[in-house]
Amino acid sequence: MRDVKASSLLRSAGSGQAIAAKIAAGDPGAPAVGKSAGKRAVVHRLKSITGLSRFGVQGIESSADRIAAGLNNDGDEATHIGAKVQGLTISVSKRMPFAPRAAWRAGRTGVRGAKAAARGAKTAVKGVRSASQGASTAARWASRAAQAASRMVAHMAAAVSSSLGVPAAVVLSIILVMVMLVTSFLSIFNSSQSSGLSNVPAQYQSDVLRAGSLCSDITAPLIAAQIENESNWDPKAESGAGAQGISQFMPDTWASVGKDGDGDGVADVWNPHDAIYSQGLLMCDLVKQAKSYKDSGRLTGDPVDLALAAYNTGMGNALKAGGVPAGEVARYVSHIKSLMNKYQASVGGGGGSVGELTPKLSANAAGIVDITGIDTGPGSTYAWGQCTWWAAIRRSQIGKPVDPYMGDGGRWGVTARSLGYSVSLDPSPGDAVSFHAGVLGADPTYGHVAIVEAVYPDGSILISEANARGVGVVSTRTFTKAELDANRGGMDFIH
Repeated sequence: MRDVKASSLLRSAGSGQAIAAKIAAGDPGAPAVGKSAGKRAVVHRLKSITGLSRFGVQGIESSADRIAAGLNNDGDEATHIGAKVQGLTISVSKRMPFAPRAAWRAGRTGVRGAKAAARGAKTAVKGVRSASQGASTAARWASRAAQAASRMVAHMAAAVSSSLGVPAAVVLSIILVMVMLVTSFLSIFNSSQSSGLSNVPAQYQSDVLRAGSLCSDITAPLIAAQIENESNWDPKAESGAGAQGISQFMPDTWASVGKDGDGDGVADVWNPHDAIYSQGLLMCDLVKQAKSYKDSGRLTGDPVDLALAAYNTGMGNALKAGGVPAGEVARYVSHIKSLMNKYQASVGGGGGSVGELTPKLSANAAGIVDITGIDTGPGSTYAWGQCTWWAAIRRSQIGKPVDPYMGDGGRWGVTARSLGYSVSLDPSPGDAVSFHAGVLGADPTYGHVAIVEAVYPDGSILISEANARGVGVVSTRTFTKAELDANRGGMDFIH
């Protein structure tokens, strides 16, 4: 009966956003929320909802008490409920290992009224959508969380309604927030097709996706390639040197960095869920260290390559070499980078296509492009005359502008994926092609980015680029299909 009453309120009260706006604006026509006796009734009714743990997601059973505590404080009840619902979303996200926590940090700050709660929820939804994308196991967890949250809100709404008469605005505000979150969870985690990952054993796909979403530099295909190189996906692997498990941790290393990845309370190197999660954390930490040492001049090279080298031989040996040590370690890094192609699926459905870009550029016989009359404003956030400067300009000219802060040329693929761009390994006219550090003549530290001007039937491509022949000089270059195939894992085509 309570659920029916809440549904009736929803049908009769109109737009949740409109009602929330009325509350925030102090509209006298908005239903009032009672205090004193009414407040005590709400507290009692919320605290009486004791069966929440049956919904299957830890932490939800305590949310009613937290919301009730908020209502017991002085002040506007709509404000308290809005704030506590945001707190609930934080609690649920913390209990879900596949949902990035950073997206919910904004919810920790105070909100004013139901309108602010709705606005905060929209921000959280946007943040979650731009973070790591789920797989099959994550989908099951998200579905459970979403269903649990929905049922809990129905009980809460009914409790408030029956205690205070017809506080439709508050009920709608709560449900508005939670419905958006439910939609967000399901849209993010419902399909592994958008994960950009392929050829990973099904039982480890969600682990690899999570490990590849802990920081922007370490991607899921990199984690997968590293695992293949380390153990060939054998969770019981043990090397002659004593490295253990699917991610091949030495016992001393595991003792200091091993984490519980599946929530069973034990950090076990032989448990692949724990090991892969710990691998992702360690790689992110090593990248952070590598960047710091680069800034201080103690290391040179791509931070990800340096992190891989440190994973293999220790950061101390990388520091002694001033970069990736030659020989076996360099081969280790190179092999993993080449394996990434195996695990990298196209994102967003983008594939390659033959054709030429319009408007065409005017270039002389030496391939030097005349940029007279081209608006260079879109490149203003990048260093003048660099490859990133030109890529931003040309993309804007063809109607495909990019974010003004994509980073170094070699990192554009990573940034593009994090921003939701369609990225694949196959070129199309107009793509921004990000060359990883050292690939096809790219800078060994910063990489390179260019624009695909044409894709020919024989598989070769024509690119335009800046700073290949001098700062501020825009020129063209052709790569054969053989060259592209040989370096396929070292380029990202941003559609």
